[in-house]
Amino acid sequence: MKRSYSSFILTCVFAIGVAALARSDNALAESATLNPMKTPNPMMPNPGMPMSPMSVAPMQPLGGLAGQPETGVARDPEHGNLPISAGMEETYYSCTACHSAQTFAQMRLTDERWEYLWDWMIKEQGMADYGEEARTVILGYLKEHFSSER
Repeated sequence: MKRSYSSFILTCVFAIGVAALARSDNALAESATLNPMKTPNPMMPNPGMPMSPMSVAPMQPLGGLAGQPETGVARDPEHGNLPISAGMEETYYSCTACHSAQTFAQMRLTDERWEYLWDWMIKEQGMADYGEEARTVILGYLKEHFSSER
């Protein structure tokens, strides 16, 4: 039983590695023909910027959250373990309508990229427009705690 389970795990790891290698080869081929006028992929943390250890890391323990520097800010386990500060509840309830808290908590985007992503989700993904006041509060929270600029 143990031997077949180990073989299964090894096969899965190998298959994932092969798929990742194929994707990286494909991405390299596409990068040679990038159009600078094309709208950037909103799912990329910072298009044109190198990936960093703080970028989206779904294969890391806790989705990369374990690698975040300790800021001394208390976290609320009832609200996705987000840092407790002004705008936490608004951000949690608005964003977790579609995403887990870890989805946006592990992202390190520039302030400009957070703004772009907000507009993109409204225009292209059908997110509700919560109004200017909510936008200011939520983006302020995201920029304060999950910006690559701080």
